[in-house]
Amino acid sequence: MEKSFYKYEIEPDKFWINQNYIIQLNITGECPLNCDFCYIKKNYSNIFLSLKKLQKLWENLRKYHELYGITYTVNLTGGDIFYHPKLSEILKFIYNEPSIKLVEPLINRFWKNENRQTLSILKDKVTRIQFNSDVVLDRDIEYAKAISKEVILKVSIYSGKCKNNLKKIQSILRKFENVSICTDLIIPQKNSKINEEDFVLNNPLKMKKLVQKFKNSFGERFRLTSTTGNRIVGGERYLCPVPLGGLCVMPDGRIVSCAKYPHLSSGFNISNFDLEEYIIKYNKLCSNFCLFENKYFTDFWKESENPLNFRRKT
Repeated sequence: MEKSFYKYEIEPDKFWINQNYIIQLNITGECPLNCDFCYIKKNYSNIFLSLKKLQKLWENLRKYHELYGITYTVNLTGGDIFYHPKLSEILKFIYNEPSIKLVEPLINRFWKNENRQTLSILKDKVTRIQFNSDVVLDRDIEYAKAISKEVILKVSIYSGKCKNNLKKIQSILRKFENVSICTDLIIPQKNSKINEEDFVLNNPLKMKKLVQKFKNSFGERFRLTSTTGNRIVGGERYLCPVPLGGLCVMPDGRIVSCAKYPHLSSGFNISNFDLEEYIIKYNKLCSNFCLFENKYFTDFWKESENPLNFRRKT
């Protein structure tokens, strides 16, 4: 098949390929928190992505960097990355890898001073740092702004409730520039708690009111994301934080199309992975919508495995 660098209007005998891919590294499921919406802790606690596996993955990714000029943005997350015992080694590898141009750590907060020192290994490759708004402190943001172009506070809308402290967030925004609020829309996941009051599926009006509350409170510093590529909900447009054409690497080395749905096997792991083969296999899936409403879903998995079926029946 002939490759194309354009995702839309592709002829049948071609496949699209990006100039940059987001590689989401879920390096561990270990975490001191117990968030209702967490998709990773239940099955990946005490499992850690090894440096050896990471080096093996990049043998393939580096090949396409040299062949096509493809570069990579690493979304570094967990669990809690600071609970990985070999985090320093992993960060040194990421910093020294020439095909990796940007790194976006998603963390809860800096639990210890040494966490700050460890993250500084990435130096100027850090483009933005995302914090858990429930636990972040002012001093975390002060340090993050010294090494990152942007700071994002994450708030999640899930199961009919929203863990947030509006006064706390407003206080942070008054103190710091270039800090924004990012709200995730999360649909049912197999490994997280399920509730019939889920905003996105069963109570869009309540969700819309809460979103409006955020917009009124935070204005242009508020943004919306969801598990969809580009979806309109309640008149609002939501964008996926990780393009489906990217890769999600789990702590055990499995590679999935979306980290939120690791039960959906891609057939790839680090030992057998090839970027071009992956792109060709999932070409039409990745150029459509989020997995749960993707019209090509049943070309790859059983309908019973669609996340929409994880709802509790009301």
